[in-house]
Amino acid sequence: MTASVPPFSEIAVAAKAWPGPAWLTGARQAALDRFALAGLPTTRLEAWRTTPLPDFGTALGPGAPSAGGQGAAVVAPFRSHGAVTLVFVDGFHSAELSSPESEWPKGVRLSPLSRLLATAPEEALAWLTVDAAFSGALHDLNTAAFRDGATIVVEDGVQVPVELRVILAATHGDRPVAEHVRHHVQVGRGSSLRLTVAVLGAPDALGFINNRTTVAMAESSRLDLVRVHESPAGVPHFDALAATLGAKAEFTDTVLQTGPSWTRSEIEIALVGERASADLGGVFVARGNQMSDIHTLLSHQAPGVISRQNYRGLAADDARGVFHGQIRVEALARGADAVQNNRNMLLSKRAQVHSTPALEIQTDDVKCKHGSATGQIDQAQLFYLRSRGIDPKDATLMLTRAFAGEILSRVTAAETRELVEAQIAPSLEALGVAA
Repeated sequence: MTASVPPFSEIAVAAKAWPGPAWLTGARQAALDRFALAGLPTTRLEAWRTTPLPDFGTALGPGAPSAGGQGAAVVAPFRSHGAVTLVFVDGFHSAELSSPESEWPKGVRLSPLSRLLATAPEEALAWLTVDAAFSGALHDLNTAAFRDGATIVVEDGVQVPVELRVILAATHGDRPVAEHVRHHVQVGRGSSLRLTVAVLGAPDALGFINNRTTVAMAESSRLDLVRVHESPAGVPHFDALAATLGAKAEFTDTVLQTGPSWTRSEIEIALVGERASADLGGVFVARGNQMSDIHTLLSHQAPGVISRQNYRGLAADDARGVFHGQIRVEALARGADAVQNNRNMLLSKRAQVHSTPALEIQTDDVKCKHGSATGQIDQAQLFYLRSRGIDPKDATLMLTRAFAGEILSRVTAAETRELVEAQIAPSLEALGVAA
């Protein structure tokens, strides 16, 4: 590691001494070498042209397991009855805050990644080796520095009756700590799962979260995924999701990017089986000097596959938002059907949203369309509400809630929807009045 990437110099040194099987040590070193060569991404890279990294300010420590009680208040709303939770505090599994193993559903193999690597590392070899092949400096950093995460394997033919929740909580307030966490989700043939992944933190927490989730879906499986990104202002968050869908698999992903931190979410979906379908949606809420970024890539690789994308953004004050959505249709994906929609609302004359939809089509037998619109809050609607005695702040809040409501309605489980609505309500209220 060179001085060109000082925020992670301590982690690079520490990672070389972390225990693990030989194949993991080799993968870590190879990733460190690639990261040292490339350095942190800059705006000179096309994929990062509109998303400058935050100023980390100081070196980030690698962290260590801590008492789970430090994150109890942070994760409490997500530990509701009827859901099974795996909790990670400052990057490490907290048995104290997670559901006891006696509550784990039958037909599902759950394990913290740290335990799997210690007891049965060969089970993680295949997907960790493949996952490490994804390119990008922050992906390499995750490969080099991860030490924990959730592994979820649903056996064939299992309809999981309860929702699973993976919760990350940042609590370090004395010095900034980098959390590198990796999850793997595997849904067997004909199985179904509801999963929520929440990234949270104490208001005074400091550090950086690099969270990666890999999903493998077998034939005729279904996964309904909800991701809540509410990390605090002092904890920038890079999130990556990569999913591979087999024949007739059905995948939905709803991301709520509403925390006050710098946040970037990269989503890569490969529809490799015939008639697989992916339905993606999300909303970001940006205020102050916040940066929120959502990048998607949907790769249609088989006949008859379907994808839908619906993303919305709200930006106030001097905030900046980014949406880049790419649809790629390979030559073999005859009859592919893809729709992408992005709408953004500016609540300030200084706020900005960069929206860049993209299509790459290599066959004629397709149906593809995309649309993007960015504008100020509807003044006619605002005037209508104010003319009926509603003050400007409340009127703005009503309109922004309605704008985000279409995305929230994607969460079909009533208890989960009420939970995430309550979680992001303060972010919507903080948008304030258009300037």
